[in-house]
Amino acid sequence: MTIVSAIRSRTLSRLFSSRLQAVVASLLWAAQAALFFFYFRNAQYCVSEMAHSWVCSCALVLPFAAAFFGMGVVSSEYDSGRMDLYLTSAAKEGQIISGKFAAVWLVMSMWLAACLFLTCLSCNLFSPLRESVSAVRLLPSLLALLFQSVVFAAASVMFSSFTRHVAVACAASILTTSVLPGLSWHVAGKFLSAWRHRLGEFPLDAHVSDMASGVFPATSVACYAVLAALFLFVASKRLSLQRMVGAGGRRSRFGTVCAMLSAAVFAVSLTVLFSNFSLVVKVPAGSSNIEFSKQALEVISETRGVVNVTCFMLKNSPSYGNVLQYMRSIERSAEAHGGGRFTFTYVDPAWDVSSAQRLVRDSLQPPCILFESSHRRAVLSLENGINERYLISAIKQLTSASARRVVYWTKGHGEILFDDYSSNGMSDIARFLRADGYENAFIDLAGEESI
Repeated sequence: MTIVSAIRSRTLSRLFSSRLQAVVASLLWAAQAALFFFYFRNAQYCVSEMAHSWVCSCALVLPFAAAFFGMGVVSSEYDSGRMDLYLTSAAKEGQIISGKFAAVWLVMSMWLAACLFLTCLSCNLFSPLRESVSAVRLLPSLLALLFQSVVFAAASVMFSSFTRHVAVACAASILTTSVLPGLSWHVAGKFLSAWRHRLGEFPLDAHVSDMASGVFPATSVACYAVLAALFLFVASKRLSLQRMVGAGGRRSRFGTVCAMLSAAVFAVSLTVLFSNFSLVVKVPAGSSNIEFSKQALEVISETRGVVNVTCFMLKNSPSYGNVLQYMRSIERSAEAHGGGRFTFTYVDPAWDVSSAQRLVRDSLQPPCILFESSHRRAVLSLENGINERYLISAIKQLTSASARRVVYWTKGHGEILFDDYSSNGMSDIARFLRADGYENAFIDLAGEESI
């Protein structure tokens, strides 16, 4: 058995035998179930939104799970004195941290698998959804959460290596991986109006939403790998500093701190570089065609003629893949159910400057989707993301009947008439008004009591 395997096995046995960890896991399951019910109810129990509801509920709880599972894997070793045995043995710092990280990530993977099982079981017992729920539908969501759990587990191990206090390690992990990034992002989006459309949805939330539909941003996965490697590297260097205590190697300790800072700068630079690219990988398990509810399919089938759809958003936005998924699904559903013909145009304000200026002059602000059909238009803002309810509500504005708008022409006092087709008449203007959906009618101000 290798050193990494031995440390991993010992850490796993300690985590499984801890009553506190069992209580924490149960509480986290209850919190995830409550959040899933909340999101799924807001989605009106729409089957196509089940994966999104499940992945969002797990994504909120996942940083807390990583913090609680990993808070004592290294900190407790300091108090027990076992860390001194590790550091005086032939075990390298990287092997110690790798074993601890592997144990925490395996526990988180098992916790997520249990969440998946309990969700499918509860939904299958819910009779209206019995025929539509399967674990295969949630596999891309599970894979997305496993990717994120790598980062959270690495961060939890890193903070545990910096302190002997378990509670401090737990609080630092939660603040760094969940509270502070999310709060800073939302505050920046609220108060920096000029950057609001560029910030969009919080990246970690947008990534799991895209992955839940089977669209995996490869650059996002690369960023996760870089951040996880950074956290593990810093944790191993922290143990190196602990090993140097009392050795009198001031230069060695200074060099180790410089290596940690250099690694942080390098990782941040790589993350920023990757975020400027958009490379999408589709997972076959996550059906590329989103399944709409029966009510949604009825609305799509009522569309007639050509429906022009303009997606006005940054193509490197985290939610771009999810929007693209919905657009393709609408097109396929319209073809299958005899609806109108949907045509799609994608306008990136960073590259399609002329088209973006035209849309801005029409009072549109990115990110949004513009639907146009037969002189009707509907605008769907994407600031709060996209789902079936918002999308179908916008399309319904194109198909629902509306009151006919009337343009009244006065008569009885020698006015020019709209039905006069001579060179002095107004028939051309009346024809353009009819093309824009208006009805032309006469009104006699002298004979009418009210207008």
